[in-house]
Amino acid sequence: MKTSILSTNKKRSRLVTVAAIALVFMLFGMTLPVGVFAATENTERNLMSAIQGETNASAAYSAFADVAEAEGYYEVANLFRATSDAEKKHSEDEWYALIDLDRSVTRPAVGELSVGTTAENLQAAIDGEIYEYTVMYPSFIEEARAEYASDAISVFNRAMKAEQIHAGNYADALENIQARNYMVDTYSTVYRCPVCGAVFSAATVPTSNCPVCGTATVRFVRYIATSVVDTYENLMTAVQGETNAVAAYTAYAEQAEDEGYLDVANLFLATAAAEQQHADELWVILTAMGAKPADRPKAAVPVVGSTAENLQAAIDGETYEYITMYPNFTTARGAGSRSADASRLFFQLSAVEAVHGINFEYALARLDDAEYLAEAFGTLYRCPVCGAVFSAGDTGTVVPLPGDNCSICRASVDDFLEHQVDEAEAEGVFSQRVKVIALTLLAAGMIIVSRGFGDSRRRS
Repeated sequence: MKTSILSTNKKRSRLVTVAAIALVFMLFGMTLPVGVFAATENTERNLMSAIQGETNASAAYSAFADVAEAEGYYEVANLFRATSDAEKKHSEDEWYALIDLDRSVTRPAVGELSVGTTAENLQAAIDGEIYEYTVMYPSFIEEARAEYASDAISVFNRAMKAEQIHAGNYADALENIQARNYMVDTYSTVYRCPVCGAVFSAATVPTSNCPVCGTATVRFVRYIATSVVDTYENLMTAVQGETNAVAAYTAYAEQAEDEGYLDVANLFLATAAAEQQHADELWVILTAMGAKPADRPKAAVPVVGSTAENLQAAIDGETYEYITMYPNFTTARGAGSRSADASRLFFQLSAVEAVHGINFEYALARLDDAEYLAEAFGTLYRCPVCGAVFSAGDTGTVVPLPGDNCSICRASVDDFLEHQVDEAEAEGVFSQRVKVIALTLLAAGMIIVSRGFGDSRRRS
């Protein structure tokens, strides 16, 4: 009922518009253009034809995507799926324009499809898109103008411009189909405008608004190729883990300071800085894969216990990362430069977290040995490339500072960043401990003396 009322209103609006045009021409004694009072049979026929074509294209591109994925062209499959949804949007827009003109029409079903190899399917898609934006839609727009069908003109015009962009994507994909890294970098993530259906690659996505319809890019729908989905999700998991570690280690450092373990606090803070490095490096790859600032994980609220408990929690976390998480992520599905970059980084981080785990293990094992903690963790050096944290001391247990180059990433030791306990703060803590001990002894002495005095009075 609602659609019928809308259709009637549309027809009335058109009649009013036509009447106004006729009145203007009559007042000025001009001849009314042929077709002003014409019906919209041509436009209705063209809308039906466009709906059929877009419906077929949507189904074909979906089938083409399955073939591309089966042949290992995951990025082409990603492009086909995004464009399939765009063609579906075109058919929807055209259908609503049609039923505004004629409520009695029946929507066409998918026609017979022809599916070949991925290269053949790309060429078929190119031919179809070129025909649509150079021949079909221009002729439809011309006839819609002759019949003053404004809604049809609008949807035809948007679709025509989007089809030109689609044709360019397909031509580029076919030309570079064997350039593996290029395909991953360009089409592993693509974006579809939800209004006009234009599809953009990572290289062509606009910075602010769609060039076809002006829609803000923040509303674009993102598509990620299945070949990099695992890597993308693993990167997100890693960023979440490293971000949580930064928050936890920072909180652990405060707890260690409160308990007087300044050297352990130094270790926590140095390692927190390393984990921040890791999170930032992982995020760079995610950004290249299409992640937006709003997608970046936020730190979970850490659970803080005693320093001993916090050290054990840190050991457990680091052990899981270098024994299980990062090795598994290294072998995840994915091809091309982005996934390769992620795999290399995962492998490196596994080695770094092992170093961090060792540091924490020895800190916990010798937590009551103040001299050991001062030598092992009073001064630490962090590699600015991989984030490994090394001890400046010579305890024979913790991972010592390398001679010339980082033992993990080969960065120069000359560039290492120093983390050191503040001597004045350490002296303050020592003085406070001395005061506490002195007061404790004094209190104990007073208790002993008072007891002795009480005993002597009872004897007398």
